[in-house]
Amino acid sequence: MNREAIYAAIYAKATAAAGFVDKGRRLKHIDDLQPSQFPAFYQVQKDENWKQPSGNLPPIGELTIEWWVYAYNSDPTSSTAAVLNPLIDALCASVGLPPAVNPSGYQALGGLVESVRLDGRIDYAEGAMEDRGFARIPLVIRLPG
Repeated sequence: MNREAIYAAIYAKATAAAGFVDKGRRLKHIDDLQPSQFPAFYQVQKDENWKQPSGNLPPIGELTIEWWVYAYNSDPTSSTAAVLNPLIDALCASVGLPPAVNPSGYQALGGLVESVRLDGRIDYAEGAMEDRGFARIPLVIRLPG
């Protein structure tokens, strides 16, 4: 297993998904960005979870990441979610996650991993009273056993 190759592969797919102006693997605070830096995308490495099955089976490993997507909309007549939602759709499509073309929700990153899947609730702060909004998208990367 090469952790960095895995994280770099999913980051490359995600950043090619939409016209992100600012992007990185180091999270920035949304208030530190200027309007010209939106939309923005960040991939954050969270944790690893390992299980050792009984018998002579190989260990099972899962890597957890979060995608943070920031959007800006200065139009007071429409929601920031109107800008945010297409970005999330493009990200999910970039790695074949639901509700995109892959109904199973699995992506193997060219054989680097067993699967990449959405895992849990997508948190939104859509900026109903301001011009900035974000989504935090949790993903789990399962390693081949």
